[in-house]
Amino acid sequence: MEDDVIDSIIEGVNRYGLEGWVSSTDDIKSWIPERLHSEADHLVKGKDTMDVWFDSGSSWKVIEKFLADEGLLDQANNRGYLADVYLEGSDQHRGWFQSSILTKVGIRSSEEPVVLPYKKIVTHGFTLDEKGDKMSKSLGNTILPVDILDENQIYLPFLAW
Repeated sequence: MEDDVIDSIIEGVNRYGLEGWVSSTDDIKSWIPERLHSEADHLVKGKDTMDVWFDSGSSWKVIEKFLADEGLLDQANNRGYLADVYLEGSDQHRGWFQSSILTKVGIRSSEEPVVLPYKKIVTHGFTLDEKGDKMSKSLGNTILPVDILDENQIYLPFLAW
């Protein structure tokens, strides 16, 4: 997870599109920084689908880096968790909350103490539409906040708990 590698992959996506990664015609060298070209024969583009929660589940790494930069990482490690609280919708019990713990605990060696990504979680309900259905992008029943503000509409959705 080095910045130049990530930047190269982003450039590859911009150049070839998302499907370019799984194409058998392109060379891996076009996806990696030039400094790694000599190792290209030993690298393989993974084509397995990654769990959809992996990216958000590894977001604790940003918190860890921030704490390290502020000189607070040892204090967090000693208390056994990085963040005091994670706040999200109740659908994240099997998503972000779980994948955060699995990725954080999964990277440590067996000799290292367990340091969790968070101490507590707070979950909230969902905004409902005028029919009482959960608002969802996939259902197409959402209202953009800017639409409410721009048109000075009064909209008081129901909340589900």
